[in-house]
Amino acid sequence: MIPPVNLRPATRDDVSRVHRWLHDRAVYDSWFGLDPLGRPVHIGYSPPEVLQQCADDWQAFLNVNHHKVLSVHALEEGHIGEAQLHFVDGETRSAEVFVLIGRPSLWRRGYGTAATVKLLDYCFYTYGLEEIFAAVPEANASAIALFQRIGFTIEGTQSASRYRKQPCLLLALREPAFQQRRSWLVEPVSRLGEAAVGQVLARPACMQMDILRGLSREQRAAVVALSSPMKVPAGWEMGKAQHPGDCLYFILEGLAELTASSSLGEVTVRIAHEGEALPLASLLGQGRLITSITAMTEMEVLAVPRSRFKDLCAKRPDIGNLVNANMAETLAGRYKAALAHFASMTQRVATADLWANI
Repeated sequence: MIPPVNLRPATRDDVSRVHRWLHDRAVYDSWFGLDPLGRPVHIGYSPPEVLQQCADDWQAFLNVNHHKVLSVHALEEGHIGEAQLHFVDGETRSAEVFVLIGRPSLWRRGYGTAATVKLLDYCFYTYGLEEIFAAVPEANASAIALFQRIGFTIEGTQSASRYRKQPCLLLALREPAFQQRRSWLVEPVSRLGEAAVGQVLARPACMQMDILRGLSREQRAAVVALSSPMKVPAGWEMGKAQHPGDCLYFILEGLAELTASSSLGEVTVRIAHEGEALPLASLLGQGRLITSITAMTEMEVLAVPRSRFKDLCAKRPDIGNLVNANMAETLAGRYKAALAHFASMTQRVATADLWANI
């Protein structure tokens, strides 16, 4: 299983760390080398120059429409790298991507793959792009293998230049090829052992889990055995609207906020509590999410892979029928509550607008 990562807007501290990482020989040798003056080459921007910018210029740097600079954060390791997206051509809906894991101690542990998959989710599902390109130094065999494993194909070569010491391979990927590879790239390999399953089943939140109501202990154990326990920090993005939902999360402790985009910006749809499973949209159709999900507090969850859960429900109709009935009831209740929430919010906005115009 690739480790969980988030992509977040870069901060000055993040750029400062990238600047330090680039001075590690192992990093610049596998990245784009040194320029003629012996300085590490970076892509998209110069870290020393950006770090000297005033507040207004810094915000302008972050908000360039054709260039996105994002920091890669791992669940336990914190800030570990950088991902960049350069929009190449609006008409052909294409872009170029770059991913750097700046800490050599974390190389070959799946973080590069995880960050690239997450960045490609943004490319294809948030921005609706059709083709993605990547330029990878020919000498970086592991990075080339990573991109090919994800579905990229070699399109040509790019010679070394004044600013790029190494010749590069040019690789390309379209969404159908990515979609074919994505499911097995994100599939976990670990499962809970029998003793751990018993401990989870004794948790009150597990006994009250909304979509597992009415299941026997043996049936619940079959579901829980598919899961991996996770501790999620506050602020961690657990799902993104329009992106595929890879896991169903059973909340054992903590709160999660579900939000949706609107003409007023991002609005809260509801707050999820312990004893709830989310996002249920991951089990419907192609599994694309309707809302974004962020941990409001530190959380303890069970992550159940979507594909495993659906397979279990298909192979065990005694489980699948009860789960489907519970899902229908749960979704109806959540939909009703969301409508009431939005009606109340609309009334508050209208009242505020009235007072503002008196």
